[in-house]
Amino acid sequence: MKRRIDYPVEIRPLSDDDGGGFIAIVPDLPGCISDGKTMDEALHEVVDAIESWISVAKEFGDPIPVPDALDTVNYLIPGDLVAKIPAKLYAKLSMKAKQDGVSLDIFILNKLSEAV
Repeated sequence: MKRRIDYPVEIRPLSDDDGGGFIAIVPDLPGCISDGKTMDEALHEVVDAIESWISVAKEFGDPIPVPDALDTVNYLIPGDLVAKIPAKLYAKLSMKAKQDGVSLDIFILNKLSEAV
């Protein structure tokens, strides 16, 4: 079953000093973060973190914030370009990159290069 991300997620690279890979942060849910070796893995893991965060909030009767901007992912492209990408588009881009056997960064950069 495909799980849906209802909260915006910021994905950033981690420095080598911090172990490398990527961190996924959910700004609307304080303390809700996850990480992964790849952006895709960080995004996958943060879905679990969101579900856990909401479950604990319900258990303790804490309010659950309404998502600030539904269905967006902040995606950091090498060169410090940050792009807000709808979650459905992010998923499609990830799938196409995997089919082409390249990283998501390279796939997006190739498509942008083709467009200009």
